[in-house]
Amino acid sequence: EIRLSLVGSEMCIRDSFYTLRYGKYLIAMNCTPDRTFDVEVPAAKSVRAFPSRETVEERVLQVEPKSTVVLIVE
Repeated sequence: EIRLSLVGSEMCIRDSFYTLRYGKYLIAMNCTPDRTFDVEVPAAKSVRAFPSRETVEERVLQVEPKSTVVLIVE
C-alpha cells in the first residue's frame, strides 16, 4: 500500500511538501527553497532514521528547505 499526501496549490504541477508511506518507510520531502515543514513521527515500537538507523525519540521532526527525511517505522 502506498499513501501520498501533498501540501500546496492544486494549480501547481509540483507541490511544496510531500509525505509518503511505503511499507515500513515514511518519506517526507520539502521542495521549497525557504519554508520548513513539520512531520509527525508515527507512534510505533521502533522509529529509526535512514540511513543512520539512529533511534528517533522526537514526536515531530522539522524538514528543512530542499531536504528529505526518511524514517524506518516498525
